[in-house]
Amino acid sequence: MIKNSVLNTYIIKEFLISILNTTLIISAAGLIMNLREEVTYFIEYDVGIMLPIALSFMIVPSILINIFPFIIFISSMWALLKLKNNGEILSLKTFGFSNTKFVYLLGLTSFFIGIIILLALNPVTSVMVKYYEDIKGSYDIDKSHLASITNNGVW
Repeated sequence: MIKNSVLNTYIIKEFLISILNTTLIISAAGLIMNLREEVTYFIEYDVGIMLPIALSFMIVPSILINIFPFIIFISSMWALLKLKNNGEILSLKTFGFSNTKFVYLLGLTSFFIGIIILLALNPVTSVMVKYYEDIKGSYDIDKSHLASITNNGVW
């Protein structure tokens, strides 16, 4: 693997670019959908548009972390299709790349990205979700949906 370090770097760079593009597309879609939900929730309150926008930006990273396995899957398909359509996979195979090396590179890159997300982004998004729930909960007048009386007690 070391002897093809330039090719490895190229494949990893293409994969990271596809992860970035996929993440941005899903972030934009999530932001639009959540913004619609926040605007309909705050329609009866006189808060303006900045609060729903800020709340949407707070919750979208948490949504992204929850669907990150799908982002990795879509990104790997996107990167490999790009390499295939440009005829680069055939060229890489002539340099000795096998399908196992592709899977190894993409898997190792995904593993390190997952570690970074787990250690760096997950704590930050947890704080943002708590702040989101505190702000949104302060506007909720009827808090009866937070408790439920069952045979086992109050939950």
